[in-house]
Amino acid sequence: MSQETAEKKRALKKPIEEIRAELMKDPDTARIAKAVSMELADYVEKVLTYLQYPDRRPEFEVAEDEELRAAGYNPMTEQDVHDVFAAAVRGDLDPGAQFQKSGFDSADGRKGPATGGASNGAIPAGPQDDAQRQELMEQIKKGSVPRG
Repeated sequence: MSQETAEKKRALKKPIEEIRAELMKDPDTARIAKAVSMELADYVEKVLTYLQYPDRRPEFEVAEDEELRAAGYNPMTEQDVHDVFAAAVRGDLDPGAQFQKSGFDSADGRKGPATGGASNGAIPAGPQDDAQRQELMEQIKKGSVPRG
């Protein structure tokens, strides 16, 4: 059974063609597509797929660093990944202006992107408890991952 037939399709409030046209002409959509290195039309189709099938899990492709470099991408080093996690734990993670909220309504009707609870489009901060923050920093330094 394909993933699409196993999922429940969402009934949209507008025709899919109308939503597609709105996304294609929205400058924020174009900005986000560029930020994630996708062609606008491909990005819009991906958005429409997840809009219609909200339970669909994201698809990931695994590639060797050499393949990524050959395709024009600069893969993160182990240190880069470490620095991102450390910044998230410290609460210093700033995704940059290219990922600011798009202005589209979220699934619950509030303005801004559907962020799973962060209704203002803000990136969730790291742990607020100093002891928990310190424990996570120690795990990052050791390269361990909490099991849980």
